[in-house]
Amino acid sequence: MNVFIFAGTTEGRSLAEIISKNKINCTVSAATEYGANLLPRGENIEILCGRMDCAQMAEKLEKKDYAFVIDATHPFADKASEEIKKACELTKTEYLRLARNTDCPSEVDALFDSLSEAAQWLEGKSGRIFVTTGSKELPLLAQKISDKNRIFARVLPTAESLEICMKAGIPQGQIIAMQGPFSEKMNEVQFEESGAEILLTKESGAAGGFYEKIDAAEKLGMKIVVIRNPEKHGDSENSSAHTVEEILEKIGIQNACSDLKGKASSAQKNRAISLVGIGMGNENLFTQKMRAILSEADIIFGAARILKSVENLKSGKCRLEERYEASKIADFLKNHPEFMRPVVVLSGDTGFFSGAPKFFEEEFFKDYEIQVESGISSPQYLASRLGKPWQKWKFLSLHGAKCNYIEEIRRNSACFFILSGADDLKMLGEKLELAVQNGILSSVKCYIGSNLSYDVEKIIQISLKEMQNFSGIKKSLHVLLVENENAVSEGGLPLLEDSDFTRTEEIPMTKKEIRQLTLCALGLSKSAVFYDIGSGTGSVSVEAARIAFEGQVYAVERKKDAFMLTKENVQKFCLENVTCIHAEASDFLDDEAVPSPTHAFIGGSGKNLSEIIRLLLKKNPSVRIAANFVSLEGFCEMQAILKNLEENHEICAPEIKQVSVNRVQRAGEFHLMKAQNPVWIVSFSGAQNG
Repeated sequence: MNVFIFAGTTEGRSLAEIISKNKINCTVSAATEYGANLLPRGENIEILCGRMDCAQMAEKLEKKDYAFVIDATHPFADKASEEIKKACELTKTEYLRLARNTDCPSEVDALFDSLSEAAQWLEGKSGRIFVTTGSKELPLLAQKISDKNRIFARVLPTAESLEICMKAGIPQGQIIAMQGPFSEKMNEVQFEESGAEILLTKESGAAGGFYEKIDAAEKLGMKIVVIRNPEKHGDSENSSAHTVEEILEKIGIQNACSDLKGKASSAQKNRAISLVGIGMGNENLFTQKMRAILSEADIIFGAARILKSVENLKSGKCRLEERYEASKIADFLKNHPEFMRPVVVLSGDTGFFSGAPKFFEEEFFKDYEIQVESGISSPQYLASRLGKPWQKWKFLSLHGAKCNYIEEIRRNSACFFILSGADDLKMLGEKLELAVQNGILSSVKCYIGSNLSYDVEKIIQISLKEMQNFSGIKKSLHVLLVENENAVSEGGLPLLEDSDFTRTEEIPMTKKEIRQLTLCALGLSKSAVFYDIGSGTGSVSVEAARIAFEGQVYAVERKKDAFMLTKENVQKFCLENVTCIHAEASDFLDDEAVPSPTHAFIGGSGKNLSEIIRLLLKKNPSVRIAANFVSLEGFCEMQAILKNLEENHEICAPEIKQVSVNRVQRAGEFHLMKAQNPVWIVSFSGAQNG
């Protein structure tokens, strides 16, 4: 079978590619050399270049036995479509018009059926006009608009387009010759630079970048004037146009692609997207496979900085689109099914604090084959430059994330940090110096890496004072390695002495032995979410935060002086995973925004013990709870509450211990036993743990 395609649009080029891949011979015609260069190449594709009238078209059609002629010219190319249709009638070849799906937003300021009507309306308005209707329409527009200085024209970068602009009287400084379609950001920049107050465009649909133009104009508060798609006119020659799927079905290719609205089909399920990690961004470190993927892409997504790194590797037909979030890329591809080889470029290694996993979670990409190519990560590169092994490093990110960094450094012999910028470096320098002063850390070695792999790369050992006074370029890319040769690995045990805490006589503190037994009864994990109700001095909160160093601790205290003391001790131990709350326990527990606890300790409850336990079980029916009591009345109240909870099957595995601690105290030449107050330690779990 032979098919003839007049391919003046993105959809036409995509259609030709699909047809040729299905082993059907197709002749593809473009009016200009520029358009011909954009056409796909293949063994089943013959490319023709140049404008033809009806007779010339008929002559071409008679040379082969063409089963179909597909008119994929621009929806506004009425004259071309008329000539194609006449040629088909002369040669008795079946004519199929390819429709472009266009939906014009209802909020445009004016919608016209012709450029002439739009031009008359514009003549009566004031302000500069940014025109994206194409060069052919400019002479008519220039006739209607008396002040040519109002017109900024964006046209194709061809000699023919520029000649039309000049003849129409458009000032040279107001001609923008660029190939589209354009991203929303590019449109916004051009509209703003021109100072235009009105956008004049055609209802060209997603493939023509119509919605990106509308969105950019809306952001800038411009008036939007749209010329309606002629295919929507009831008397249009093309009013009975076909979708891509309908045309392919007529040719005999079933389920080859999605329709222009992006509805899923079996072809969509066979589509692929490549996620390419480009390391630090230096082109010299790209693998050959990465280069091949980038050179074959028809669209590349990424952040602006990263797109600059791959600009030299893309093909001339490839479009760069400044998007990097999986959901936003999915939305774009739904409206642009013509892109068959999308690539997303991501910084660093795709498996190292990367956005790559989001693409596997995004519903739209469930039907895609996702190809992942990892780049050289910054820790790999820094380790090689420092001559150090990296397999035992702890990897942490401060780039838009939080972590308990001092505790991580205390526990690990080497911690590698991704930083957002120089401010993170200064903050870490201050925190590390405080940790050394307070005895949390003995000493550390720090290495800063800036602009890795580039000509301005800088890798140096840096002191804590130098970190705080760092004068590097604020927007540079930095990583930090912190080595601690005295790192501890203490598991999940509370080890602090009572004398390690700042204390006052007025505020009671849970003593060392009781802390240890209570926290052991709770069985905290390293990622626990822990509530300390009635934190007092904050000793339990601090110990819990060091055990649950990857989790979160909420220290709740209603008394202002005790709250301030808790806060002081948390800061003393340089803990980033403790949130100090000055509030009544019941008010805090009613807050739905706070994560549900995995564990909770009740050190002080006022007269609200029953309500606190009820609220804890409500937030998490499987929570593990421990409570301490020094008074007989408090313990008796707890016994009554336990009995009621057990009878209602709300808790399981209750344990009660009474602990009496005697400490040796020296008296002259003798050592005497000094008894501490006996304490009841009560622990239990919510029933869902049973």
